[in-house]
Amino acid sequence: MSAIPDSTLADPAQLIPDQQGDLAECRAERDEARAQRAAIAKVLGVIDPSPVRADSRSPPLDGGGPGWG
Repeated sequence: MSAIPDSTLADPAQLIPDQQGDLAECRAERDEARAQRAAIAKVLGVIDPSPVRADSRSPPLDGGGPGWG
């Protein structure tokens, strides 16, 4: 079994700041994803403000209608 070279070991004094930076990046990505989902929900609410009903008169958009190539 060979020993791990010193160059591959993380400096313990730098480990926490590195992880805090990683955590901040993950939180920023999470916040961006939440904002995107909220924006999409808002757009979809404008497109179709009525709730989906089982007795809906419109067929689902399955690509089988006229003009759907």
